[in-house]
Amino acid sequence: MNLLLFRLRDFVFTLHSLSTDIKSRRKNLGMTQQQVAEAACISRQKVIAIERGEPTVAFGYYLKVADVLKINIKAEPARMPTLAELQKMNHGR
Repeated sequence: MNLLLFRLRDFVFTLHSLSTDIKSRRKNLGMTQQQVAEAACISRQKVIAIERGEPTVAFGYYLKVADVLKINIKAEPARMPTLAELQKMNHGR
């Protein structure tokens, strides 16, 4: 059970990091949420949920948006976030 909780926590942390990158990249490109949604063939509400790092959104949607924004995603072995990363994540919400 602890292993599952660790993996879930790490997954949520990863989604938070990815969602932050997605929102920053979208803004840097001067795109609206609607433009990203249309390019990814998803709803604007889904883009909003992705930018919030909602874990209930299927990861495939994160990948679609990342592709539209030309964000490269690579899989790496899971690791525990540092204290500084956790504090940053908690202050961002």
